[in-house]
Amino acid sequence: MTRLFDPRRGIGLSFVRLPIGSTDLPRDQYSYDDLPAGQQDPDLQHFSTAHDDASVFPIMRDSLKLNPSITVMATPWNAPAWMKTNDSMTGGSLREESMSVFAHYLLRSLESFKKNGIPVKHLSVQNEPLHETKDFPGSLMLADQQKRFIGSYLGPGMRVAGLDTEVLAYDHNWDHPEYPLEILSDSSAGPFVAGSAMHCYGGDPSAQSVIHENFLAKASG
Repeated sequence: MTRLFDPRRGIGLSFVRLPIGSTDLPRDQYSYDDLPAGQQDPDLQHFSTAHDDASVFPIMRDSLKLNPSITVMATPWNAPAWMKTNDSMTGGSLREESMSVFAHYLLRSLESFKKNGIPVKHLSVQNEPLHETKDFPGSLMLADQQKRFIGSYLGPGMRVAGLDTEVLAYDHNWDHPEYPLEILSDSSAGPFVAGSAMHCYGGDPSAQSVIHENFLAKASG
């Protein structure tokens, strides 16, 4: 940990991505509200981040002690299976009727992270939203759904909750800059979005410049 995060005795890593539930490299597949097949939890009565108490949260707190200037970005790889079109942790997409409860799920996650001593600077709503996974947690979320989700549910919910976490659009490869541009240009979602997040597995890094030049007042990462 010292060699990774300490800015004097190590390499001083200063940006950490905190998954909301499991990722594509998990010990086990889980969300913060898992239920038996066929059951629903619209009021999130079974919501709990206790799964991460044993290792994820302690490691995050240790990294922040070593380097208090770390920026934390939270990201879900997946919504709980019961919110999805295929009732599965892999593949499928978020049900339209689940958008409100998924927004509350993300808000509850941010609030739990804060209570656990982990301040979250940035939030994206879906890791690699154009990749419908087959064998690990993930969901397809097209730009039209993402902008409606942010503009009608997540953004207003964060405002009511008084959270200062910044929402980042997209969170996928350079090869589809039209996706974050659509989110940032939307009259409903745009005001709630601080910038865009992009990956380096496909496309050209110049895509970031295109987004930056169109939205100079926004941050692009």
